[in-house]
Amino acid sequence: MGGGGVLRDSKGQWISGFSANYGEGTSILAELLAIEKNVVLESECLEDVHIIYEENPFRIASILSLINKIRSWLALSWVVKVCFVNREANMVADFMAKLGSHSLHVMKIWDSIPTDCQPLLQLDISLIA
Repeated sequence: MGGGGVLRDSKGQWISGFSANYGEGTSILAELLAIEKNVVLESECLEDVHIIYEENPFRIASILSLINKIRSWLALSWVVKVCFVNREANMVADFMAKLGSHSLHVMKIWDSIPTDCQPLLQLDISLIA
């Protein structure tokens, strides 16, 4: 499973990005690991957003400690917001996650945008505007 994301300026342009290979697991676990690593605050997995803010007893014991860690960060005195973003409006992050899932690197920081990702950045920007 892979994780990936992009840091953008106020106009949506590329500043930096990352791709990561988290090993075997589900897409929900990949998104939660990315949040736990402080690299993703927007998630295209609506279930993850609901899980983080859920007040009821947690239904998946195997990832309860990870959820509690993320919740403890959200309780600190800083401005943090976890929100849902449609995959169609965040194709660059999706591309980077797929890149990570096929990578030999546990984590790779990209100072410049991968060539194959450039058209997706322009499309993301057009969908945001």
